[in-house]
Amino acid sequence: MNFNLDFGRVILDFYREDPDLNRRLQILRQCRIRRRWRTLEIHCPNRSVAEKLLGLYGALAEPITALNVARHISVFANGIPFMTLPLGDGNGSGFPWQEAI
Repeated sequence: MNFNLDFGRVILDFYREDPDLNRRLQILRQCRIRRRWRTLEIHCPNRSVAEKLLGLYGALAEPITALNVARHISVFANGIPFMTLPLGDGNGSGFPWQEAI
């Protein structure tokens, strides 16, 4: 079975009832997103787009963690690895920033 999921659409649909956050996440449309080895790879056209996405890390992490489709988010800018961030506590539950709350 060939199964291809548009992760950008999944993230945007997750926030369809929050118009402000959905508007800010529209920057994902400039990126190519794929899953590889339990890592969600977001390939951005340039560094400024990658930095804006990292500012929205919590909004990116929540739907991906809820669906349990990845353990890390890797962001690339111009094809160069920019940053890799973990999702959850390594066991697929919780978010890394929850301990600070």
